[in-house]
Amino acid sequence: MKLTQPQKNSLRTALLILDERLDEIEELCRIKEKHSILYSIKNTLAEYESIGVMKQIGKIRGIIKGLVTRLGLKSERVDTKSRIISILCSLWEILCDIDSKGLRAYGKVDESSKEELDLTIKQLIKGVDEMVDLIGSKKSRQS
Repeated sequence: MKLTQPQKNSLRTALLILDERLDEIEELCRIKEKHSILYSIKNTLAEYESIGVMKQIGKIRGIIKGLVTRLGLKSERVDTKSRIISILCSLWEILCDIDSKGLRAYGKVDESSKEELDLTIKQLIKGVDEMVDLIGSKKSRQS
């Protein structure tokens, strides 16, 4: 298969996302329940469904592995800190889009809500920034 390097890079990125989502689905098949603040998940899959989904994931991963081999794509080892920082950076972008300015895209934000909303979003961003600072600091890198 002949593809340019930019095409290979694009394909690798899409396959990486697919592989990560398959990991999430595998986890959902294994858990009984999961609870958080804005959601809870109850595994309602029958055992045969979970087994079937896991088998299908195996088949899909086989296809991915074959394509990776044919294209000579490399597996990349990412350390936990880098992965967490990457996730936090994407959260930072999401948070910046939901302050009062970002929400204007969905209609006028009530004047009485702007200050409280923006302050709360700033607190969330600060919390994310503090996690980045915690694991991205020189002291943290030495451990």
